[in-house]
Amino acid sequence: MMPELALVASLQDWDALYVFSIGNFGSFGNSEKLTHKYDASNHPGKFGFFPTAALLFRTEMIRPLADGRILHLSERPWNAGGGWYDTIWQNAMPMRTLPDVLRTRISIAPEFLPFRKRSFLQKDLRPLQKDFRLFVTGKGERPVLGASTDKVVLLTGYLGSGSWRSGALQVETGTFSRGFASLTLIALDQKKIPESRRLLLTLASSFNNQGNVWNAERTSTDPRRGGVPGEGVVNGAFIPASLTLESECDADVFALDSRGRRKKAVTTTFARGRLSFASSPQDCTIWYEIVKKER
Repeated sequence: MMPELALVASLQDWDALYVFSIGNFGSFGNSEKLTHKYDASNHPGKFGFFPTAALLFRTEMIRPLADGRILHLSERPWNAGGGWYDTIWQNAMPMRTLPDVLRTRISIAPEFLPFRKRSFLQKDLRPLQKDFRLFVTGKGERPVLGASTDKVVLLTGYLGSGSWRSGALQVETGTFSRGFASLTLIALDQKKIPESRRLLLTLASSFNNQGNVWNAERTSTDPRRGGVPGEGVVNGAFIPASLTLESECDADVFALDSRGRRKKAVTTTFARGRLSFASSPQDCTIWYEIVKKER
């Protein structure tokens, strides 16, 4: 969730990025389990990507899209499109197709047009970010989204049992859970990945309470909808992954604990400008710190 949100927020030039909901309130005060379907405070697959999302968004590692459209609205926009802004956008676009938010930056003009004047679109072009790469692959229910610049890599979707390349990172995955996962690699010093002295890799799949059972449609764990919420602590699916990144020199890799402290060294190999390591069930982490050795 967070890699996609940070990507879209960056491409769309949003002013802020937040999630619903943060905090343990009232009967939701148990921090050992997911307390409701919007729970971000206790969900490692959500809050675990906060460091990467914040750094990516605040430092503009991915800059706003070059191709933009500004929608100028009439003074009473609720009179058009039945009050639905997506309908107003659709009516204003050529061929009546909604804009692709991964390829077109969209915004609404801050001032209304005079009453009775029709809404219209204005082109808004900006410089192109030459090192930005984006791909969407897969059909039906197993898509994969990848995005990268020289300083950050994002992968999310059905990554299980596959080989994926995005920017300076190559990933080989085995079979796990439903095969859905998210992965980010970011240069903490904001240098290009091969040159960076310190990087953070975040790798996470599904998280559920012990005893959790989804309903048949996999839309709810609410007993009223055929599910079981589970009462045990949060469990996460292990992702068997072999990772190779471009690097100017050898590096140490550490599995981090829930406070970001180093708890376990990870075996690595380095050859011909490629640093490689693999995840392990014994790591018990979603965070890996990569620290380049002095040359």
